[in-house]
Amino acid sequence: MRADTETRVIVLTGAGDSFCAGVDISTEGRRDFYLPPQQNERLYQEGGQDIIWGLQSLPQVTVAAVNGPAIGWGTGLATSCDFRFVSENAFFRIPEIGFGMYYDVGCLYGLLSLVGPAQARRLTMLGDDIDAQEAKRIGLADRIVNSADLGSAADQWARDMADRVTDAVRVAKRLVYASTVGRNRHIASLEIELMSCYYGSNTDRYEGLAARKEGRLPVFSREGRTR
Repeated sequence: MRADTETRVIVLTGAGDSFCAGVDISTEGRRDFYLPPQQNERLYQEGGQDIIWGLQSLPQVTVAAVNGPAIGWGTGLATSCDFRFVSENAFFRIPEIGFGMYYDVGCLYGLLSLVGPAQARRLTMLGDDIDAQEAKRIGLADRIVNSADLGSAADQWARDMADRVTDAVRVAKRLVYASTVGRNRHIASLEIELMSCYYGSNTDRYEGLAARKEGRLPVFSREGRTR
């Protein structure tokens, strides 16, 4: 898309009833994820960051038509777009903290630039569900649309916007990117190293996923804590 000089606006949406359900946390999906020597987690982190930065820095205007739940990565994809049209039945959730994980692959910075530190803490440290109305209130959604009309509303907006996209709009987008999420890219490179140290020092992610599967509360490790 970056090389496509004809396309001016991109609409990102989900198939079916969900915008994006996030990464696969099933037993089958995670079976070989952390096994050496592939170092799949690190490859996932590096590749994931490339996707997020690539989406955020596209020259085209981007709009996420959030047609249903946006979980984890789904929230990250939505916040990487310039605008968000949200179905009245959609919601955002960043559940990683409950699995002994954290919100990674560079997704935090887009969220932070939209809602600020206080709400970013709420979403990433508490894992609260944020419905459409709350998302609009805190700046996570630009417009709430009836579920049946979301696709047509986003499409019409994109067509109207395409007529207004000029070089000035592209410059404005680049400046906003450079002054918000773009300036945190060097921090994101350290995030990969922090992730490697964190996941290498405890097994909380295994406990979190097992607890989810077994329908119980997780019992996480207490390394490094003081009373």
